Amino acid sequence: MSDFTSSDKDRVIIIARDNDFILGGEETYYLRMVKWANSNKIKICIAIEENCSISNSWQQEMLSQEFNILRYRFSGFGGVLFKENISKLIDGKSVVILTSRIHTLVQFSVWRDQYSDPARIKVIHYVLHPYYSAASQRKIFNFPYRRYLLHQFGKNIIFMDEQTHNIAEEYYKKEIPINQYYRLGCFVPKLDEQVISKKLKNNKRKVLVMSRFDFPFKGYVIGVIKECNEVLEKYKDVNFSFIGSGKGSSEFEQYYLEVERKYPHRVEWIKGVSYDSLPDYFHDCYCFMGMGTSLLDAAKTGTPGLVACCYTRNADFRGWWNDNPKVLGEYASKSIFVNDLVGFVDEMMSWDDEEYIHKSVDSYIKFKELYDINTIMPQILNVDDPHLKVPRCLATLDNLLYICQRNEILKRKHVKN
Repeated sequence: MSDFTSSDKDRVIIIARDNDFILGGEETYYLRMVKWANSNKIKICIAIEENCSISNSWQQEMLSQEFNILRYRFSGFGGVLFKENISKLIDGKSVVILTSRIHTLVQFSVWRDQYSDPARIKVIHYVLHPYYSAASQRKIFNFPYRRYLLHQFGKNIIFMDEQTHNIAEEYYKKEIPINQYYRLGCFVPKLDEQVISKKLKNNKRKVLVMSRFDFPFKGYVIGVIKECNEVLEKYKDVNFSFIGSGKGSSEFEQYYLEVERKYPHRVEWIKGVSYDSLPDYFHDCYCFMGMGTSLLDAAKTGTPGLVACCYTRNADFRGWWNDNPKVLGEYASKSIFVNDLVGFVDEMMSWDDEEYIHKSVDSYIKFKELYDINTIMPQILNVDDPHLKVPRCLATLDNLLYICQRNEILKRKHVKN
């Protein structure tokens, strides 16, 4: 297939999903991909399994964008069956299918091989989460995939960063050679240095914590709300602002109400904001605590970010993002984290104006160097696909595993409702 250029209009990008479409970090990245494709006049579609839902908030964000939603179901014999006539959309065009779950990689690869012109179709598996290089967190279920996946790592299975790569090597106990990482692409606005100056003139130091309330994965939010009492007691001019909601909201609310009663008007909880309004919240805060794509949203506004650890309910942090900008999160089980919320706030409060400006500008510069979507998306589209055929037995087994996992999710939703 020919290399991508911005003038190549004969491509179609299909983002393939097999789970609900909420407005989290992964989904906002897809939003940026849609905007990028639109700006380059490339056709882009989002393929969603017929039983999966699309959140109203995500649909609102996409109103101004041009894209197709394709509904499909999985075939009992392997592959996918589209509800629409897919040939009208892709015939004669070069197609790049981006998957993030192993299940969609397997089934869309089966569909590609069954299509009338498979040579024009590439399936690229983009590992955007520590566990997305495995079909299941239970190793016994992942064993049948091992040989198939190991032949594709470093080819059409690509990693967003060192962490996802290292976790795959640890999981499979095998060195996985790769040529590069495909970091999370973002649009790079111009840095407004007047906003930074305005923050320095404000006597209040607002700390922003923003995340989907998905615990324990993002349980550091619980750690911060539990431990911020000591910070609020020590520093009268420090406030905390929390943005987020999700299945862990009730757990968060218990701690939040306790802090709010003790320190009224010193903490706030905003349950949801639009993606396009995020810069306003970063412009209003002095520093940010979080992980994943939200760290990049902070950096592009020149807001210093503290890298949080995942799978913990403590305020565990990796350090300031600009000191290691390739890291967007860390496991709390690693020895390099620090559980000292007060200590990090002490450091923040010790900065003079010159140090704060350096931290802010340095964050923006490193963000621009590493995460420009106009550099990253063409690289992703140029990844080669070896067109490795999926063994029939693996396709059938994968379908059964997906059905079991999906039924378990539906059962939990039914119990909750």
